[in-house]
Amino acid sequence: MFRVSVIIPVYNAEKYIGRAIESVVRQEYVHEVILVEDGFPDDALAICKEYANQYQKVKLFRHPNGENRGASASRNLGIEHASCEYIAFLDADDFCLPGRFLETKKAFENDPDATAVYEPIGTAYESEQARNEFCRLRKISPKESENYLTYTLKPLQGEAFFRSLLLGDNGYPSTDGITIKKAILKKAGMFSTRLQLDEDTDLWIRIAWYGKFVPGAHINPVAVRWVHADNRITKRDYHSMYHFMKKLRSWLITVDAKKEYHKIMLKRYYVAKARSRFNEDGLLVKIKYNMDYILKIAFNPALW
Repeated sequence: MFRVSVIIPVYNAEKYIGRAIESVVRQEYVHEVILVEDGFPDDALAICKEYANQYQKVKLFRHPNGENRGASASRNLGIEHASCEYIAFLDADDFCLPGRFLETKKAFENDPDATAVYEPIGTAYESEQARNEFCRLRKISPKESENYLTYTLKPLQGEAFFRSLLLGDNGYPSTDGITIKKAILKKAGMFSTRLQLDEDTDLWIRIAWYGKFVPGAHINPVAVRWVHADNRITKRDYHSMYHFMKKLRSWLITVDAKKEYHKIMLKRYYVAKARSRFNEDGLLVKIKYNMDYILKIAFNPALW
């Protein structure tokens, strides 16, 4: 039976959480909506309690003593309490579109080996300032932002999808558009609490290694990212990317991966390390990370 637990971490979200819950609570195939309040001093907790009282399928959890432990710990707590075979995620400031899981169900049925399905999400903007900042970060024009989808360039699956995530050359799916089988987490592990950003991509790479990602059967968005001034993506910089690459490289060393994958990861690690050290990506930085990579390969016969 296809039943989904939808996990929503709630932090600084009193303006948005009601819309998020309403967008998913009556969706077909949604068996439960798991809210994890993450200790922000606004009225979101009271709003969550109201919805938990109103809908039997809405369940509310908090960390011990109402502590703030971050998005990863909040999603992990939600996973621990999820009762369904399938798990999906929604950020508290975003919302699902009607028919969110119709094509997701078909994708899992069409491929019994699939452990995760990824689908596109759309974008909406709270203000023109938020739109402009989004355009700056994504390096797109205002025209391109009008119907912007967060999705991969090509609908890859299996090992090809894993390779594309390592390379970063095919784009990344959004957490709001991903549905996974809970069982794969026994192999892949949970969200890393060591990362403040990119913790979702880190997990998708591990799931793609131990399991199989497949694309949804359409290119229409299943959810919408609400872009505003407090989005966490605005905090991404060279330093956060270096921490992500450092952690990812440490993991890849522990698995029996091809030489090609180790070389891909090594190159991205040195790129991120150099950019983080100098906080820029100028010509000297590019010379630095290319030399580091070439020397590492030259003196490491295991990578020849």
